[in-house]
Amino acid sequence: MEQFITNGACHHSGRSHNTKSVVMGMDRSFPGRDAMSIYEEVEIEDLTYDAEELVYTYPCPCGDKFRITLEELWDGEDIAPCPSCTLRICVIFEEEDLPPLPDFESEDEEEDLTITKSMKSLAVGA
Repeated sequence: MEQFITNGACHHSGRSHNTKSVVMGMDRSFPGRDAMSIYEEVEIEDLTYDAEELVYTYPCPCGDKFRITLEELWDGEDIAPCPSCTLRICVIFEEEDLPPLPDFESEDEEEDLTITKSMKSLAVGA
């Protein structure tokens, strides 16, 4: 049975995401944001972090995983979508608890990491 958060708040980095405003799939606290449903609020400690991929994941009831990147979290994003269904979770965290973003020496190094991740994704899917 799916449950949707209709009361409570996601707090991180001094900003509050008030889930009281998430009514019938609409997030009214962020004008211009697409309609969304918050399936669950999850503490970041409950997510699995992949230091190689720089991504946090959490199991979704559909069998896939909610995903949010470290960069997205550092940018203040707190909504992790599931790539296979419409569910989303709200990640509760404090910026000071996040691992630091890698300091790439060049854009080529960052591009190499992206290509490596893409190749691994293709290999896993094969």
